Amino acid sequence: MPQRSSPLKEVPLRVAGQSLQTEIDRINGDEIARFTTYAAAAFGLILYEWVRWLLNPPPNPWLVTIVGGGVIVFSLRRLVKARQRLRLIEMGRNGERAVAEALDKLRAKGAAVLHDIVADGFNIDHVVLAKRGIYAIETKTWTKRPGAELSYNGSELLIGGRKPPRNPVAQAVANADWLSRNLKEMTGKRYYVRPVVVFPGWYVHNPGGAARAGAWVLNPDQLLPIITDQPSSLSEDDVRGSLYFLTRYIRTHPDAA
Repeated sequence: MPQRSSPLKEVPLRVAGQSLQTEIDRINGDEIARFTTYAAAAFGLILYEWVRWLLNPPPNPWLVTIVGGGVIVFSLRRLVKARQRLRLIEMGRNGERAVAEALDKLRAKGAAVLHDIVADGFNIDHVVLAKRGIYAIETKTWTKRPGAELSYNGSELLIGGRKPPRNPVAQAVANADWLSRNLKEMTGKRYYVRPVVVFPGWYVHNPGGAARAGAWVLNPDQLLPIITDQPSSLSEDDVRGSLYFLTRYIRTHPDAA
């Protein structure tokens, strides 16, 4: 009998938050399941030994209780940490999907939108390719207190008047530089790639028009009007060529599947 094979000829493009979904699946399938099993096995051993002790006095359950109790405490601590990390990753995934939904509105205006482009050791959450420019977008879904605001003046990012411990603007700039270099290698042409950081659910204050120069720091509602307001800087051939080579890169990258 002839061997059946998939009818798909190409690897599907990645979806928004795919890297984070992979990490969520890993935590659920590895850490949470593993340490839940450890804790359940230890509890079962303790219960068995106590029942045996109650029915037949000679066995002593104290040693098993000490060992099993240690395993339970260790496993529960690891479970708490895994679930905390899982909640943060799920929030990040949901943020990327929210930004993807907003960016999909650009498709009606002729833009191409790609998600979760994996490189070596990092990924670009979203890339927009349009006649109005190329944009490398980093999504940051950060927790916030009621009434908290983000401020970006073109050089300094502040949250409630304080600098964050990590600088997402520098990350977005590095991502944009990487994409620009690789598009140059793929197409033979140098394209400027705009670095963008998007904060879903935040109000982002941009004094002095900082959203329109250098790296952009915005929320999804601010992003779309600014992109559509940009003058055309690329031809249809530029957009199609960049999209073709970038799509081919995504489908042939080792982590594409």
